Amino acid sequence: MPHLEGHAAATATADPRAIALALEGSAGARALAGHHAHAE
Repeated sequence: MPHLEGHAAATATADPRAIALALEGSAGARALAGHHAHAE
């Protein structure tokens, strides 16, 4: 899943903003896929 790869890359940078954006993208993708409980 591309969003998980983005999260891994952001975590490797240790940049809090990059990590937050990656988590936001992952939550959005899960919400769009209908996995609302996991999007929190």
